[in-house]
Amino acid sequence: MLTPTLIMGGIAGVLVLTGYYQGNNLHITGLQISAKMIVQMMPLLLLALVIAGMSQVFAAQQEAFITKWLGPESGLRGIMLASVAGTLTPGGP
Repeated sequence: MLTPTLIMGGIAGVLVLTGYYQGNNLHITGLQISAKMIVQMMPLLLLALVIAGMSQVFAAQQEAFITKWLGPESGLRGIMLASVAGTLTPGGP
């Protein structure tokens, strides 16, 4: 987890410095837009992490059940169920 964090931090730093050197307060505008995005996305991100954690706990307890319905032996039924589950899973561009 440390390496991706350092890479993203480096990219962010380069972009902020690029905005600073281009002038017109581009770095300030970019940081303001970033702050608005954080405020908008944080509740969704926190809830998504809770759902992910709880899903891992429940999936570990129900491994045989999930394998029966979605595993390699489930055939077309498994494909259809996985497709429906994927369609219902929230996500966006």
